[in-house]
Amino acid sequence: ENPAQVYLLMQRFGRDVIEAARTLNERIKFWASCRQVRIKGRIVLIGLTDDASGMQAYRDGMAEPASVCLRYDSRGAGWTLYRFNDLDTVDFS
Repeated sequence: ENPAQVYLLMQRFGRDVIEAARTLNERIKFWASCRQVRIKGRIVLIGLTDDASGMQAYRDGMAEPASVCLRYDSRGAGWTLYRFNDLDTVDFS
């Protein structure tokens, strides 16, 4: 139980926390720059990316949160269309 080892561990942990915050901030900025359209009174967020990171955090900060997101599918070719929080007021049928 060397105190220097604990210090190094704390230092690495702190760097990781700061880097995660920076990455999240960049992803929120990305989502803020994406196109938004209104369909039947609902905001649809359109992201030309397959990386959904930061999307929920961005939505949580919106004055009027988006109901739907359309983005590239991370599993392969195509798109992903989904409701935030499984909103039952959004019907895809």
